[in-house]
Amino acid sequence: MMPGPPGAADLERLEADVEEALIALIDRRANDPMIADLQCCKLHVVDEIRRRVICQYRRRMRCRPCRL
Repeated sequence: MMPGPPGAADLERLEADVEEALIALIDRRANDPMIADLQCCKLHVVDEIRRRVICQYRRRMRCRPCRL
């Protein structure tokens, strides 16, 4: 059986993990590619969490379909 897409709780845990990794790398140079990749990953996760929260709200409020 194939797992479904990650839920909001899974994405929030992933965001926390990425934040921990960024804190662990705080002594590295700001232009380190690993830090840039982690920051990019965090932004994508945060955007996905926001999108899902907005879609859930609209479904509950019976608003127009979510097209984010």
